Amino acid sequence: MTLRKRLVFAEKGENFLEFKREQLIGQIKKLYKDYLGYRKEFIAIYSKTLRKLYQTYKEMGKRNLTLISKLSKIQFTPTISIQYVKKIGIVVPEITYELKQEEKLPAYTFENTS
Repeated sequence: MTLRKRLVFAEKGENFLEFKREQLIGQIKKLYKDYLGYRKEFIAIYSKTLRKLYQTYKEMGKRNLTLISKLSKIQFTPTISIQYVKKIGIVVPEITYELKQEEKLPAYTFENTS
């Protein structure tokens, strides 16, 4: 009798594990599809930014571009938050970022003054 109960328990466990496996496969497929979409969007934005940077570099030259780059570093404060969320038994990092613009005047330096 106890062997029969153990067999039933093992079969229920097997069915439960099969169900969890199917859930995990579905979740992984969804996350991978989302990842591919985000990657495609990131590559498009990145290449567009590089083209604009190259155009600016051609028009302004290296020295002026470096000066603008130094000024823009002061204006934005990046904030990054990483939280780990458990989805169907898997811990997945959720990354949120924000660029906070501060209303400051650029730092005065003696660079480029005569």
